[in-house]
Amino acid sequence: MARITYFFAVLTVLSSCQLRVRQPTPEERVQIESEIMALTNEVLASAERADALGLFKYHSNDTEFVHIHNGARFTRGELVTNYQGVYSGVEKQEIDIGQPVINVLSKDVVLVASQGTFKTYLKSGGTLSGDIAWTYVWERERTSDAWRLLHAHQSFPGPIGSN
Repeated sequence: MARITYFFAVLTVLSSCQLRVRQPTPEERVQIESEIMALTNEVLASAERADALGLFKYHSNDTEFVHIHNGARFTRGELVTNYQGVYSGVEKQEIDIGQPVINVLSKDVVLVASQGTFKTYLKSGGTLSGDIAWTYVWERERTSDAWRLLHAHQSFPGPIGSN
């Protein structure tokens, strides 16, 4: 929890700095927020279908990007393979990310933070449920104008119930 608090404190300080970047107009902000929520919902739908390829579709394949899961470093491909194993026992998920907070930091960088609940239906007939928090930092690629996930974090702040 201390890391999350530290992360948000750093983001707050950075976002309050006077950057020499042209800030988007109100109309551009609305368009950017709409694009980012559509992409975030696409990733969410993949998670609900237990689709690892879709979940990591917007993560970079570039070697300079780091993917860490449970303290271990992975390439994007290794992470997809890992999640395919995790998802092999999952029938589907229902994820409610609540009311996401979208911060357009610039025309090319957007922070999405949300808190909600999840319920996972296992192929064995059991379920898992609890609270969930997601943080995404989306970045628009300069060369293709496409959005990608520069940072993604998922945590389960409360106990996870199982049946």
